[in-house]
Amino acid sequence: MKKKWNAIMAVFCILLTACTNSDNTDTNQIIAETSETESVNSEISNSQTAHDVESESSAHKVYPANGSVKKLLSEFAVESRHLSESGRDNAAKFIVNKLQSSGWNVTQEKFPVYRYKDIFSEPYNISENGDPVGTGNNIIADLPNFDRNKPTLILSAHYDTTKDNVGIIDNGSGTAFLLSSGEWLSDFDRDFNIRLIFFDVEESRMYGSKYYLEQLTDEERSKIIADINFDVIGGNHLSVGTVNGFENALSIYLEQLAEVESDLSDKGSSSDSDPFMHWQIPSVTYIDLGLPIDPCENSSYIDYVSDESFDTLASQLADIINGFDIDEFTAMKNSQIKTDYNGKNIDNIYKAMANISIKGFKTDKLYTAVYENGISSCFCCDYASEDGRSFTIQSLSEVGNEDFSPLTGIPSFEDCINQATNGELLVDKYVQYSIIGNLSNDELMDVWSQMRQ
Repeated sequence: MKKKWNAIMAVFCILLTACTNSDNTDTNQIIAETSETESVNSEISNSQTAHDVESESSAHKVYPANGSVKKLLSEFAVESRHLSESGRDNAAKFIVNKLQSSGWNVTQEKFPVYRYKDIFSEPYNISENGDPVGTGNNIIADLPNFDRNKPTLILSAHYDTTKDNVGIIDNGSGTAFLLSSGEWLSDFDRDFNIRLIFFDVEESRMYGSKYYLEQLTDEERSKIIADINFDVIGGNHLSVGTVNGFENALSIYLEQLAEVESDLSDKGSSSDSDPFMHWQIPSVTYIDLGLPIDPCENSSYIDYVSDESFDTLASQLADIINGFDIDEFTAMKNSQIKTDYNGKNIDNIYKAMANISIKGFKTDKLYTAVYENGISSCFCCDYASEDGRSFTIQSLSEVGNEDFSPLTGIPSFEDCINQATNGELLVDKYVQYSIIGNLSNDELMDVWSQMRQ
């Protein structure tokens, strides 16, 4: 699960090789000049302070209950919950009863499960393919005050398992935590809804969450603020992961609200965050990277988790829900922010970019840019010349680059330069990054050639 971080570092090794031609730019001065990019953080922080004061008097706060998740987990994770096994039906009844006893209105979304036609070229194609191999059952819970005109924050966990696996860790832990959270969230009343979803058939390429999102209308999907997913939790190494290993608007916002740690060297793509990202909905997965993932779990795996860890997460979730502001979250999208990755300051990466010597240009600004849709972000380094020309080098996630076409040569894994429009290059070297500016294609190609020297 370290592939993304290794890939990113491989790209910037290319950039580092250009440091030998540096014009001795004062890197520390350059980094200092990026303080203006932190203004978004400052504005959001000031707005958050004002919002907190208002919340004290007007918003209904939630307070987590402690010490109950592990007991709930021991009651829930007693049978294998694979698509083909009866234990899954028993688990669904358990979830429904617990939710209803906490005052939630419950809907069971049953759906036929088909074999994928082509999991590699069509990972989101869940249309009919022969006879169904089973029937899935997503469990959706809304409070009685649910308002379809309000935006909705989804909290999710999958409750199914692999075959012959009681799934205490994967993912009885997330299921029990979400059920417990449902108890202390039952009085929630704010300017947005909270919806709890217990997805089925996650162990078959997130089939349940893909189905849920696919059958929604465009308007219904547009009402989803974000998804916070819980999968494999309860240990001592809890972190927040994104699908592609890059920060997104939600992961950055959660860090501010609850001081959670993002571990972006690891992907959350093997969980239900993935389909949300596909539909351009910001999502994260809480995951504990220190817990064992074993297809042969038994009852003894309960010893790997602790109520102390669950309680810590519950406190973080309460902070997130109490502090969540729709306008603030929207401001996170399409913003420029200086941030940390994996608990390690990324100034070293910025310095590598800043030290690249491009004739006639100097480094102007270094920052992390969040995409307008909020589902991912990129490293950026702006360059400017005295005569007003400029360009930006930016790393890219895999999002939104489908429209690029070859500009020079034959595309290859090692070295492919593409363009979308005049003034933008897309360079594929292990991972993608682009050179964007008010330069001609020839000038941009010259920049690229200087970077490679």
